[in-house]
Amino acid sequence: MKKLIFIFTILIIALSIISSVVGVLNYQTLNFESFVTAGGEQVEILSEGIYKYNVKQWVLSGMPWDIIRLIVGIPVLILSFIFYLKGSLKATMIFIGFLFSFFYQSLLWAIGWYFNALFLV
Repeated sequence: MKKLIFIFTILIIALSIISSVVGVLNYQTLNFESFVTAGGEQVEILSEGIYKYNVKQWVLSGMPWDIIRLIVGIPVLILSFIFYLKGSLKATMIFIGFLFSFFYQSLLWAIGWYFNALFLV
């Protein structure tokens, strides 16, 4: 079982790094176009990049999450995983909490964001 946990954790870390770096690099240029919805509401949609076709509110809230995941989330996940492998109960609890956090955020991203090249990541 530990081997399976090891493999999936490494996979989660690698894919999180890839998606976060691509997300952060996507914010170099933000070109939004205005559209009027069928209900008459005016919205701004990103016109290029990995988050193309997403509304401005989602795009601008996604950038801080990508940065926080790179600066805090991934390092804490790695450290708690290392100490989990050494048998620390506190690290195990932190490790499980961060795994659920990554799962929850990935689920929100998969459901809320417009389909893009990083959908499966």
